[in-house]
Amino acid sequence: MWTIIAFILLGLLLIVIEIIFIPGTTIVGIIGGIIFISGIVMTFLKYGMITGIIISVSLLIIMSVLIWLLSKSKILEGFTLKDKIETKIDFNNSSHFTVGNEGKTISRLNPAGKAMINDKIVEVHTDSEFIDQEKPVKIIRIEDNKIYVKQIN
Repeated sequence: MWTIIAFILLGLLLIVIEIIFIPGTTIVGIIGGIIFISGIVMTFLKYGMITGIIISVSLLIIMSVLIWLLSKSKILEGFTLKDKIETKIDFNNSSHFTVGNEGKTISRLNPAGKAMINDKIVEVHTDSEFIDQEKPVKIIRIEDNKIYVKQIN
């Protein structure tokens, strides 16, 4: 029984870690989901159909209540970005930005965020890498009205 509980809790822990601390990687979340489902399958195999259904429905209810409570509480506010990008750039005027322009990040690029380029605050994107705040960046391409940057040394 303790093995089943450990599998379910470990799976949930890995899923929470994926959501809060390392979003976008999906590997930890997939492993957590597999371990969580394995715990539920072990419940069905060891204790039978009725107990398995009771445990599954109980977990569904508990997780729904916890998600609802977390969404109503202020606990997760520290993990969310609060900055808003208020500026609009006219991309029809290509003189604002060109490949090779350099600037500095204002927020963490995760993989999108804000940067100051050519004395303008703009939304920028990376190719799936994370760049911390106050790091020098360079425009590597402009595609579909999005500015893509990479960190420079």
